[in-house]
Amino acid sequence: MRVIAGKFKNKDLAYPKDIRPSSQLHKKVVFDTIRPYLEESIFLDLYSGSGQIGIEALSQGATHCTFVDRSKDSIDAIQSNIQKCLIENDRYLVIQSGIDNFISDNTNKFDIIYVDPPYLEVEWSDFKQISKLLEKESIFILKYSPKNPPPDFLNLQIVKSKDSKDTNINFYQLK
Repeated sequence: MRVIAGKFKNKDLAYPKDIRPSSQLHKKVVFDTIRPYLEESIFLDLYSGSGQIGIEALSQGATHCTFVDRSKDSIDAIQSNIQKCLIENDRYLVIQSGIDNFISDNTNKFDIIYVDPPYLEVEWSDFKQISKLLEKESIFILKYSPKNPPPDFLNLQIVKSKDSKDTNINFYQLK
């Protein structure tokens, strides 16, 4: 697994054994879609795993990324990968938290939110307040299994969708 473009291009990243990292193809689909919005954006990577998506965002022009995961192994991998890439301390924040607690307790807004939950273990109710983290032009990206599709989210509309055999990616904005 490696960074595909930008400042940290070709940096190899480690990941915990118990996660399913995003494929290079899925990562390319996401970043080809959001590239025009990345420059100087504030990025949120929920269920960060290894941090590869947030690091990719920083590599391609995001100003800041907040990484959130509940797993200690994931937090350790994120911090290790950030150090490998020599990312400046003021460009990131790593938080060990459950997603539902982070969303309900957080008062910050983000330009881009990326969510890649455990496919068959996700609690969609954890996302009932996700729109409070978004600005009018923000993008919420959700990667999920077609075997466990998300509900309709209050105040959000799908503006783009990419479907494949085992993974779907929805891009949402506020209504």
